[in-house]
Amino acid sequence: MDALNARSAGGSLVLWGLDNGLNHSADGYSSTQIQLVHRGSIAALYWYRNALRKSEDSPALVLGTALHAAILEPERFATEYACAPSVNLRTNEGKERLVAFEADCAEHGMTPLKQEDFDTVCLIRDSALASLLSLFWRMENALLLKVCPDWLGEFAGSPPLATLCQSDHHCRRHR
Repeated sequence: MDALNARSAGGSLVLWGLDNGLNHSADGYSSTQIQLVHRGSIAALYWYRNALRKSEDSPALVLGTALHAAILEPERFATEYACAPSVNLRTNEGKERLVAFEADCAEHGMTPLKQEDFDTVCLIRDSALASLLSLFWRMENALLLKVCPDWLGEFAGSPPLATLCQSDHHCRRHR
């Protein structure tokens, strides 16, 4: 963490596979924070960084994080998320199976997802990956560049290509 938060000027640091929690706790401004300032104000950024939040993740946040992993970090999704068994919760046997499943997930550091949520994540992942765009271009010096853009268009006067791959470690498809 010290290398990430070093205050010396200049230089870059590229880290593949950095834990999401470390990424968020490191100093620096994320694209979300920069967009807050661009759309709102410094006050919006201050609120974003300092607002009180629940210590427990909401179901929507858990689902969104699972979807993020399923699309951009499939190896992490496979090891950190588990689909709950289909059980009848009106029976003691069903309740016991679910409790045992959740205990097993906790023991192995996995996040349990209801079958409906797990299926939804997989459906959205498959749909998104079916439409994934890949761009390749060769520079004048023969260097081949590649990117899988999340969005094409102009943003705040920047070149007409914006992507997570340029500013984040998320795109693993073309490594």
